[in-house]
Amino acid sequence: MRRKRVSIRKICSTLGHSIPYQKKLSNFKSKKWSKVRSSSLQTHFIDSQIKKKNLYPARQWYKYRLSSKQKVKGAFGFIKDQQLKSIFRQSDMNTEVDSITTIQILESRLDLLIYRMGFAGSLFKAHQLINHGFVFVNGIKTNSKSFNVKKGDLIEINPKYWSFVFKEVHSRLEKNSLFMPAPEYLEINYKLLVGILLENPIPSGIHYLTPMDVGSAKDFYTREIGRA
Repeated sequence: MRRKRVSIRKICSTLGHSIPYQKKLSNFKSKKWSKVRSSSLQTHFIDSQIKKKNLYPARQWYKYRLSSKQKVKGAFGFIKDQQLKSIFRQSDMNTEVDSITTIQILESRLDLLIYRMGFAGSLFKAHQLINHGFVFVNGIKTNSKSFNVKKGDLIEINPKYWSFVFKEVHSRLEKNSLFMPAPEYLEINYKLLVGILLENPIPSGIHYLTPMDVGSAKDFYTREIGRA
């Protein structure tokens, strides 16, 4: 089934900044993009606080939970609501330790690891590589972007498409445009385009552009179920 496209404006609005798309947005000259280009985490935070003052407490907290849910979804490639609910069911979010466990589950997804390794310039490009059969896990072609990679699993590029991905990755390496350094729990060989998950993902070793409140995101789904 074809996945619904998500517009750049919606992504920037959800995340509260346009940092990943600054280069692309610089080519858009239309007036409507000026606000999107100038958006930042600071202005987003200030604007949201001003709007909250005009809301009743119940509506204020509903909006905060909804915003938290959207930011978690956005940070992990706009995964579907049903998938996020399923992940929350796997761990109880009452303590900080469980919150870390939830992020570990999300970070163990194949699409996230392909992106963290730098084999794709964005999560959406990682989705394309996986959907078109460019990725092998332990020597087996895997078409599921939500595939849960385990400690010791070997991730590599399909030999058929190796040269295509190699050129794209190394052009970014030469321009020093890999988005961020790979986490320490990954061992990567950029000559062979092979990576190994050495240990379970450690959230403290990952830099997130958007601050997230995972507990409030889970609370959004809990209250929705209670209301039903």
